Amino acid sequence: MAAVMLSGIFAACSSNFNELTQSENDLSNAGNTRAVEPAVIQEDSLALIAIFNATNGKNWVGKTHWLHSPVDQWEGVKTAVVNGKRRVVKLNLGNMNLRGNLPEEIGNLTELKWINLSANWYLSGKIPESFYKLTQLEVWKMQYTIITGELSPAIGNLTKLDTLDLWTSNYEMLDNYNHINFPDPKDPSYFDYQKPNKYKLSGNLPKEIGKLKNLRYLDLGKQGFSGQLPVEMAQMDKLNYLDISDCCFTEGIPAAFGQMKSIETLLASGNQFTASIPEEICNAETLREVYIADNQIEGQLPRNIGKLKNLRSLDVQNNKLSGTIPASLAQNLQLGLLYLNNNKLSGQIPVEIAHERCRLTFANFSNNNLIGSLPEFPGNPYLLQYSDERWYPVIEARGNKLSGKLPWHYIRWTHIAKNALLPQQNGFGFENLK
Repeated sequence: MAAVMLSGIFAACSSNFNELTQSENDLSNAGNTRAVEPAVIQEDSLALIAIFNATNGKNWVGKTHWLHSPVDQWEGVKTAVVNGKRRVVKLNLGNMNLRGNLPEEIGNLTELKWINLSANWYLSGKIPESFYKLTQLEVWKMQYTIITGELSPAIGNLTKLDTLDLWTSNYEMLDNYNHINFPDPKDPSYFDYQKPNKYKLSGNLPKEIGKLKNLRYLDLGKQGFSGQLPVEMAQMDKLNYLDISDCCFTEGIPAAFGQMKSIETLLASGNQFTASIPEEICNAETLREVYIADNQIEGQLPRNIGKLKNLRSLDVQNNKLSGTIPASLAQNLQLGLLYLNNNKLSGQIPVEIAHERCRLTFANFSNNNLIGSLPEFPGNPYLLQYSDERWYPVIEARGNKLSGKLPWHYIRWTHIAKNALLPQQNGFGFENLK
C-alpha cells in the first residue's frame, strides 16, 4: 500500500513537471531558443519523498510546494544539471520542525553538495549508514537535533567536506517551547527550559576523520564524544576552526596537532583532559585562539609559547597547571586576553610580559600561588587612537601571595581594585590597598 502511495505522489510530481515542460516547449516553438532542461531524476525525487514521509512532512514549517509542484520548486531544495541529469545539489531543511528518523534513501542524493538539518529538535535516531555515500558533500550542518549514536568510520569517504557542524546544546528543550523560536537568554524564564541534554552523539571519533583533507571548519561542541582525540586529525592541513569543547574527551591535545598548518581557533574547554599541554603545540604558529579551560590538565605551560606570534586569546583557567608562567609570553605581541586563574602556578608574574608593546586588555592570575609584586603593565598604546587617555589592561590577581606597592593606575578606582586584587592569601597583601 505504501509503495502505491509513493508511486502516486511521484506520478503527480511527474505530471506537474510534464505540464511545465510542455509550456516551455510552447515557448520554444514560438521562437524561444533556450534548451528545455531535464527533470530531476527519479531516484532523487523518491529520496526527497522518503525524507518527507519519514520526518512528518505534513507538519513541517514552510512546505507549501512539497509534493505539489516540480521538485526544484520545493522549499529548501536546489537542483542543477550534473552530467546531463538534473540532480538535487542543496537541501536546506533547517528549523522546519522535522520529526522522526532520517531514512536510508537520503544516501541516494549522490550529487548533494550542501545539507542543513539544524534546529530540528525532534529529528532523532542515528545517522543512516547510507549518508556516508554522499561523497560530493561540501557542507554538512546538523546543529540542535536529538540525533544519537556514533560517527561511522565511513565518514572518511566524505573527502570533499569543507564544513562539518554538529554542535548541540548542553540542555534539552523538548517539552517547554515550540522549537521554532528559541527562548531569549535575557528572558527571566530562560533557565526554566534548561534540562541536561541526554540526546547526543557519542563514542570515539573514528580515526578516518583525518582523511577529510579539505575540511576547514569542524564543530563537535557539546556532543558526547569520548576517548582520545585521533592523532590522524593532524593530517587535516586546511583545518582552520576546531571546536571540541564540552565533550568527554580524555588524555589531552595530541602533540601531532602542532603539525597543523592552518589552525587558527582551538576550542577544547570542558573535557576530561589530564595530560600536559604538549610543547609541540607551539609549532602551530597560525593559532590565534586557544581555549582549554575547565579540564584537569597537569604539568606546565609550554616554555616556547612565545612562538605563537598570532596568539590573541589564551584560556587555560580551572586546571591543575603548575610551575612558573613562561617569560616567553612577552613575545606574543598580539595577545589581548589571558586567563591563567584557578591553577597551581607559582613563582613571580614575569615582568617581561608587562612591556611597552603589550596589547593585553584583560588578564586573570587569580587563585594560584604566585609571589612577589604585581608588574606595572603599561597602557595599551594601540588604543590611543580611540582616546586621549592611555588604556590600561584590567588585571585580576586575587588569592595569591602577592605583596608590595601597587602602581597608581591599579588603585585609582579603589572599589574595583579591591574586587580584582583582594583578598590575597593569609599574611599577604598590598601596602597601599587595604
